[in-house]
Amino acid sequence: MNSRDTAPHVAADLAAGVRHYQAGRLDEAESFLRMALFEAPGTVDAIHVLGLVARARNDFERAVDLIRRAVGMLPNSARLRCSLAETLVGAGLFHEADEVFRHTLVLDPSLAVAWLGLGRVLAILGQPDVAIGCLHCAIGLDATLVPARVALVAAGEPDQIEPLMRTLDQTDLPEDVRIGAQFALAAALDAEGRYDEAFSQVRDANQRRQRALVAAGQGFDAEELRSFVDRRIAACPAGFFAPVVGQGSESEKPVFVVGMPRSGTTLVEQILASHSEIIGLGESNRIGGLVSLLDQSARACGYGDWDPETVTSLAQEYVSRLPDHHGAVKRVVDKTPDNLWHLAAIARLFPNARVIVCRRDPRDVCLSCLFQDFELPMPYSNDLMHCAQRLEEVDRMLEHWRSVLPLPMLEVQYEALVSDPEAEIPRLIAFLGLDWEPACLRFERSRGTVTSASVWQVRRPLYTNAIGRWQHYERHLAPLLDLFGRD
Repeated sequence: MNSRDTAPHVAADLAAGVRHYQAGRLDEAESFLRMALFEAPGTVDAIHVLGLVARARNDFERAVDLIRRAVGMLPNSARLRCSLAETLVGAGLFHEADEVFRHTLVLDPSLAVAWLGLGRVLAILGQPDVAIGCLHCAIGLDATLVPARVALVAAGEPDQIEPLMRTLDQTDLPEDVRIGAQFALAAALDAEGRYDEAFSQVRDANQRRQRALVAAGQGFDAEELRSFVDRRIAACPAGFFAPVVGQGSESEKPVFVVGMPRSGTTLVEQILASHSEIIGLGESNRIGGLVSLLDQSARACGYGDWDPETVTSLAQEYVSRLPDHHGAVKRVVDKTPDNLWHLAAIARLFPNARVIVCRRDPRDVCLSCLFQDFELPMPYSNDLMHCAQRLEEVDRMLEHWRSVLPLPMLEVQYEALVSDPEAEIPRLIAFLGLDWEPACLRFERSRGTVTSASVWQVRRPLYTNAIGRWQHYERHLAPLLDLFGRD
């Protein structure tokens, strides 16, 4: 190929890569982008979009490396710096993302998406008032920026109903943007007491989301979940732990908060993290990753087939990487709700760990899941009865764990926690074996990192108006109430 033909060829490959990326065809996108880079290794846009492809695959380490490389080639590009900051958020590097967003806005103060990103990061880092100011800046620059309005609704800001309704009147609105706007509008209508209108919006949003997941082969399968729980129970019968005593790490640092999403797991972590000797990790896939490594090293997938030396080695390495702060940290909290499926693995890895199980009225849990636009797809959350089926399997799993696990487990009822914190919060701290600190009753002042869907709620003092929320929607919940009762 002569040099005159190279540039058009590279441009065509780059354009094809971008089209495939935007359509979600990641393998095809990467193939075209790599061809472009083979012909012209310094093509900044190809490097950038290749980073976006890695980000879409949740390979954040590679995504950050690639987009950093692009930024290094065009250091004054606000667009690339904003993309890097957004990727750092996905990687959990929130303080660095904060710095990069700020640098981006120095380069281009009119970039609305950078104000949006900075607002989201500041909310995560415990600066809600400044975050809200950033979100308003984003809206001031681009009144059509739906994610900023979504965030403002989550923050409890008023006057978002009419703008969101005008947004939904647009016939050319992308489906994912429409769904996000509907969830936000439902939340705003709920806050105004317009419950029938709220339910109409959230029902349509969930039906749209459910259709998209089913079309992508990601729909909820109750039978598959039931079979999964059956296998977990069979793999860990009564008496399983007697032969594995002495394996894993002896550390008392690990604490695991589990339960259904929207059952109070983030609230519990935020309360605990307000104690001077406790740090919260937020949600992660650390334990799921350890289980995968142990399964790969075993003859077959099953807790009994794990190599004892590998169990101990991985557990000790995990503990060695937990925050320490020169010995000041006594407990580290992982509040990933779905760690409940891995409690037998946790018992083998960390026999001195503690587990806190969050409970909440199942009617409120299911309704709250329905109203929540989760960042990662949770197929069961788009249908009330799927939520109920999932909750039943969670309860079945936890009942088995309580009967066989040697781990200390404490159940926390959401309604009791928010109604009587002076009694419930000291019980939590005592369960972790630590001395009481009054700051735990003022947890909303904590500047700790919160990354879950409850990022705005847990920055407020405890409130009880979420108890019995289902009653506002009773006329829409007949199948759910037939299952869980009306009293």
